[in-house]
Amino acid sequence: MSGAKPKLLVVGAPGYRRGGNLRCLRSIKEYSKFFDVYLITPLNHLPELLKEKILEKLTSYNVRLVGYFHNSLITRVPPLENFITNYVVPSIFPEVYSIHLFKEYKFDAVFVEHENLDYVISGAMLSQEREIPSGILLQNPPFLGDARRVRNLLRAHLLWRAMTADTFAESLLNKAKIAYRVLTWNRLIRHFYDSLLKRYNLIIGVSKATIIEMGSNYLSRSRYRFLDPGVALDEEDAAYISRVREGHSEKKPLIVFKGGLSVEKGLLDALLAFKLILREENVKLYVPGTSHPTIMEKTRKICRKLDIDNQVVFTGFLDRLDLFRITAEAKLVLHPSHMDAFSYAVAESLSLGTPVVAYNIPAMRIYFGGLKGVFIVEEGDIDALAGESVRVLEEPRVEVEAPKLKTWEEIMREEINLIKSLLQS
Repeated sequence: MSGAKPKLLVVGAPGYRRGGNLRCLRSIKEYSKFFDVYLITPLNHLPELLKEKILEKLTSYNVRLVGYFHNSLITRVPPLENFITNYVVPSIFPEVYSIHLFKEYKFDAVFVEHENLDYVISGAMLSQEREIPSGILLQNPPFLGDARRVRNLLRAHLLWRAMTADTFAESLLNKAKIAYRVLTWNRLIRHFYDSLLKRYNLIIGVSKATIIEMGSNYLSRSRYRFLDPGVALDEEDAAYISRVREGHSEKKPLIVFKGGLSVEKGLLDALLAFKLILREENVKLYVPGTSHPTIMEKTRKICRKLDIDNQVVFTGFLDRLDLFRITAEAKLVLHPSHMDAFSYAVAESLSLGTPVVAYNIPAMRIYFGGLKGVFIVEEGDIDALAGESVRVLEEPRVEVEAPKLKTWEEIMREEINLIKSLLQS
């Protein structure tokens, strides 16, 4: 490999819509300075690569899109439920995943950018077929080692199902299905992931919390490493934040929830807490971002049930500058996430001078616990979440401390050195 750059095959979904996609895109840009980078991506991500002009950006980095992968079972057996086709069957028959390269290439190593099962299976298959070393970046823990955390997540899912059902019978059926999903997922998938990750030479957690969530014994395993953390504000975001802070001094009577439109990210917890907050405070809740139309409709349905629909504003997708402006104007960011490795949303909010109320999960304790302007309550305690939020809203001024983060250059230097060690294995 002397003389020419090593050829690195990246399994990932670079983009702008979610934090993991954005990190993937930014990472690939840095990788391209040291490696010849080739990309293989999920089949259903190809339209986004084209629509968002991500492919053009990748080409400007001299990165080549060389193929795609997909779960062939989905196209053959459409009636099967997604959980079965995406998790249960692949756990037993991983060969349902098909990998298609546009032409034959030679690679020196494969590196996977996401912990989702389809990426992990595809990366392991490519490594085994080509007899090349493999590494993976776990942006979130693929499973939870703490039974209490599993129960909290299960309760959140059960409540979501109960509140979005049209009939009592549907509610019971939904509860049974989600209980089966969560419990099976954490047992079956944990066993499967364990065996699958043994096929990787290098496993990197994007934060210490990622590995801790899987179980404290994983920290001592030699193939497991972690960045502490592997997330930072890039130069463009830092410039936007500085610009926004200079132009905003007055806070408005609004709360922002921007962790992500999913049960795991605390969407329902935020809506339930907001219902209680409205008993004491006249505020609006801004919810930026978007999700699948079904999720959006169910979310609006919950707002109607809670009679808060006139006070909740779904902004849709916002560019970074507009998102920062709304966050800076808010009196509070509500972040009751059940699942985080490192919250970019919290880091942004504190950097913009806006306090945060969040759940007591490892990522919050490790990276934000003790900072001024961060208020942590027990996971799943909606009353405490609302009560602490009201207390913060009633304060005339809340002192906020921005987190001290590594620079993106420092993080990438560490990550690229780990990948270089993988190439030498």
